[in-house]
Amino acid sequence: MMKKRIGLLLCLFAFTMLSFFGGNRMVVKAALDEATAKDQTLQFLQVWNTQDFSTYATEYADYMTEEDIVMYEGWDKLQKSLGAFVENGDVTITESEDGTHAIVIATYENGKTDFEVIYDADGNMSNVTVSEHVSSKANLGKAGLNTIMGLGIVFVVLVLISFIISLMGFIPKVLSKMEAKKAAELENYSQMYSQMDSQMVSKPVVMEKVEDVTDDLELVAVITAAITASMEASGVEVPVDGLVVRSIKKRSAKKWQSA
Repeated sequence: MMKKRIGLLLCLFAFTMLSFFGGNRMVVKAALDEATAKDQTLQFLQVWNTQDFSTYATEYADYMTEEDIVMYEGWDKLQKSLGAFVENGDVTITESEDGTHAIVIATYENGKTDFEVIYDADGNMSNVTVSEHVSSKANLGKAGLNTIMGLGIVFVVLVLISFIISLMGFIPKVLSKMEAKKAAELENYSQMYSQMDSQMVSKPVVMEKVEDVTDDLELVAVITAAITASMEASGVEVPVDGLVVRSIKKRSAKKWQSA
């Protein structure tokens, strides 16, 4: 919503408004009645629509603040976008702590505006506000849309909360299954270790006795050397590979008898 507040209105329109108010300095009667407020507001709207605000920011720059210049430039853009003035509606008068509020809806070629003039307790024009008019139907539509969006958000939140609460019933079951699985694995490991310990105890390590054959090898070497020397002395050729000594195993008496 575009809203422009005109702060230096009395200074800028003083000479123009004198022709409408008979040189009365734009001051209405101290005891402002409703009819006078309506008449003053409509006359002021007519003057307002005939002004060329495009030159105000430059001609009266010495009397304006930067904020005032921005406001006049904004009203000039709004006035051009609305197009030519067509008609105005009835003036609505309301009373408040800051004075009397006179509001009239002005219709233009491309839209409508709410033209509001505020009169202080002495009947002087203290403030003017021009804003884009929004119909009650549009307000109701926006309000309805906001209500629907709010209800939708609440509904989604309630669904999420209900879903989370429903999951809380499954959490203990899942935890119990995980604990049972972990306990079963620990039991399996315990049984496996127990079996390994029992096997190690029931099967003692048997150390094989290593027979000392050092003396036999020395005896074989001596005999082989003697035979080789005897063969050489007798003129018998000694094999190149040397002599092969085969071991002779002693058989038990029972095996001899059975043979």
